Amino acid sequence: MKFGTVIIVSNAILLVFILLVLFFPIILLGPGSSVVFWRSAWPAGVFFLLVLVAMNLFYALNFRLYYLLEWEDWPALARYLEKRVIEKGRYHSFGVRLLSNAYLVLADNEALADLENRVASVKPVLLERLALIFGTGRIVRKDYSGAARFFADRFRLASPGSPESPWLSWYSGFSLLLDTRYTNAAGCFSYLAQTAKNPVVTALAAWFLGQVLPAALPEESGDFAVVAEQGRKRAKDMLPRRPAWDRKTGAIRGEIYAVLISRYLQDTADWLYKEQG
Repeated sequence: MKFGTVIIVSNAILLVFILLVLFFPIILLGPGSSVVFWRSAWPAGVFFLLVLVAMNLFYALNFRLYYLLEWEDWPALARYLEKRVIEKGRYHSFGVRLLSNAYLVLADNEALADLENRVASVKPVLLERLALIFGTGRIVRKDYSGAARFFADRFRLASPGSPESPWLSWYSGFSLLLDTRYTNAAGCFSYLAQTAKNPVVTALAAWFLGQVLPAALPEESGDFAVVAEQGRKRAKDMLPRRPAWDRKTGAIRGEIYAVLISRYLQDTADWLYKEQG
């Protein structure tokens, strides 16, 4: 939905609520009795009016940002966010996430590395929160060794039950694979295939273990096949049908860090549900 349309629809909905508060009592109770109702219900009308004012103020203050996002003007968006985040020192999650995504789209690896260093210095907790994005930046600039170390460190610091935790571990293994440290990558994928509670992480780990790593470590291909099949079964127990997989992966395909693995998500799905046609 276009930004302008969102503004119009939001305003229209709130105005309808306000008008209902004002005129519904007249229709239902008549002019005389409606006065008594308004005496007790006027706070609701004031509340909706304040929401309307606050919402339009928010739109006005952020119009430039959403306009650039709508038109996907990434260079202009990056410049706008640099002023807002870096120059003004407003290192908040939303702005830093958008700026780092813009840098990734623009393939501005140097700027993304600089942003990572700034965030690590100014607001380390935000680095942990956006670790998947900054780690992806390291992979994009082919710093595979640094990416593996970065993801492993973030995984150790992450809360065990956090949604990002299994992904941090998987990307650590993926970075090790890209860095040609195949034995270490196999150990990471093997562990995830057997223990990860996230079905997509489980399936991806099993697929790489069974379909990619045997070419690098042929002497261990038999062991890989066994663990890969265990992971495949675990993933299918959690997501028995392909539509369930599509819904689950659809939630992450919009994330910038998932762009790197979109092809692998497709290949893994084909392998996972091969008997379903």
